[in-house]
Amino acid sequence: MMRPFTSIISPAPFYLSCINTTPIPVVVQLYNPGLTSLNNIPVSFSINGGPAVNETYLGTLASFGTTTYTFTATVSLSISGNNSIKAWSTYPSDVNTVNDTTGIIVNYSTAVIVPPFIDNFEFYSLCSSASNCEATTCNLINGFKNLLNGQSDDIDWITFEGPTPSTTTGPDLDFVPGNAYGNYLYLEASFCFGKTAIVQSPCIDLTSSPNATLNFAYHMYGNQMGSLHVDIYSGGIWINNIFTRSGNQGNLWHAANISLSAYAGQIVVVRFRGITGSGYASDMAIDAINLTNISSVEEDAGGFSITVFPNPAEGIFKLSISNLNNDEVSVGVYDMSGRRVVEVGYGVANGMLSSTIDLSEYDNGSYILKIMVGEEAKTIRLVKME
Repeated sequence: MMRPFTSIISPAPFYLSCINTTPIPVVVQLYNPGLTSLNNIPVSFSINGGPAVNETYLGTLASFGTTTYTFTATVSLSISGNNSIKAWSTYPSDVNTVNDTTGIIVNYSTAVIVPPFIDNFEFYSLCSSASNCEATTCNLINGFKNLLNGQSDDIDWITFEGPTPSTTTGPDLDFVPGNAYGNYLYLEASFCFGKTAIVQSPCIDLTSSPNATLNFAYHMYGNQMGSLHVDIYSGGIWINNIFTRSGNQGNLWHAANISLSAYAGQIVVVRFRGITGSGYASDMAIDAINLTNISSVEEDAGGFSITVFPNPAEGIFKLSISNLNNDEVSVGVYDMSGRRVVEVGYGVANGMLSSTIDLSEYDNGSYILKIMVGEEAKTIRLVKME
């Protein structure tokens, strides 16, 4: 008796339309559990119930031996969504044929996002925070995908809310909207040390976005923290580390702003690649992925730095100002007719200001943020969108 396939090695379970998927090799693993060698093994595959492709592994597979076979024929994915690939053998002397077939489902995504785009993970289903590493899988939406554990990476990014289970690591709240019920993605590092997790975006169309910026928030608190990397697929290859952070970054959310202007006119893919550290205190998190043509960081001539993030946003904007000289700060938000919708005065502590601007109850569209620092003024355009 022979069980010829332990798995289908290729195609992978997930492909994007903007990544070259033609031709895709079909690779299977053959296994001989019998006491005698097998020669010249017939192998076949089909896709989506179509005609069988029949070939032969020319060689000898020893007793209890394992080998791989790559078909000369390839497959092309054309059905958006799930594609079924089945592979089998018809070895003449096999008396147990029920174990000779294997199959996989390959998801082919044609999803495309165009700036401006916001994803705060608020409508994602929460996933288990159990410390079982590769065994935990977390399904995402909006075209974002956790890659397959054990094949494309090690563990999944987990959708969560509130504090992570371990103390002295991970966030207590999400970044946007910044409350106990807000969602974020994080890595559960307990007993999962030195593990890689990759979440991949859908295709991003930059053909009409010459000055696109990728903004997101990251939280890397813990004295055993690993590293976070952002990579981009461009021109048929992955370009690694267009952004990277390593080690303990403190118990707070940070805003990252990555210019994508070098990729203007292209359709690209972004992936967030997190690697856990040497111990449990490395629960890193990301939130508020935001694609825009508006820079979220402005530098004033007076030397202070203003950050508004995300921008565009669904209503909640995070405002921070640093390098202040303990001046009084006032913030006003005006609609495009000049009507003031928000006016607040702020005090400054230790040269910094951090606050939230809430436009949730106002109409979508553009607003003007006016900031007065002492006698100096700065204006920034805010965009509220769904």
